[in-house]
Amino acid sequence: KWKNESAVIIGQKTEYLFSRVAAGKNVYVVRIQEYVHKRIKLQDKNSLEKFSTFYYVTMGKDGSAEYKIIKANGKESNVNMSSAIEEEQDVPAIYKPILFKMNFKKMKIAIPDLEVGDIVDYIVQSSYDWDMRENGIEFTPFIFSLANTYPTLFQQYRFTMADGMKVRYRAYNGAPNIKYDPKASILGDKNSYLSYYFLDKDREKVNEERWSLEYRN
Repeated sequence: KWKNESAVIIGQKTEYLFSRVAAGKNVYVVRIQEYVHKRIKLQDKNSLEKFSTFYYVTMGKDGSAEYKIIKANGKESNVNMSSAIEEEQDVPAIYKPILFKMNFKKMKIAIPDLEVGDIVDYIVQSSYDWDMRENGIEFTPFIFSLANTYPTLFQQYRFTMADGMKVRYRAYNGAPNIKYDPKASILGDKNSYLSYYFLDKDREKVNEERWSLEYRN
């Protein structure tokens, strides 16, 4: 049904892990690890231009980015990320991470030899340490808009956190409710982690317009 769209997000997996990390005697910080994996099919010449540059933000010493192109015949080619350079301008909405407002360094890299029918597949991982002594004990809310600037066939969001962390979740405008996942949770004698997730399918795109209010959209 989306054959006339410029591009389609075939799959998107977004995961967050919240853990406690010792930062001194009886002092702990919360480490937030972010994992984003997207697969996008390019369906016309306009999409080739739009995706000819890949933008990304990685945080923490474990931050990394991977990118590959999957051809229509199944052949895969990896992009060497070592030639990426810093980007000073704004980043397209589809590439912005949830912690983007924290003004971390942005990178970009040219993607060569794209063709109509290609699938671009990329993974971005980051980590950020939240020091409760400096930043307080309450996080700024994470707000996720499930609609992208391209239609999305399938997406999954997962949140795993150390037992004892208190979480509040609200869904608006028909967004799925979160579910506890006992299979992905870890219940141990010393450390326990509770995992929650939700799935979303067949999400239509929203138009990226000047003066548009994303969350009202």
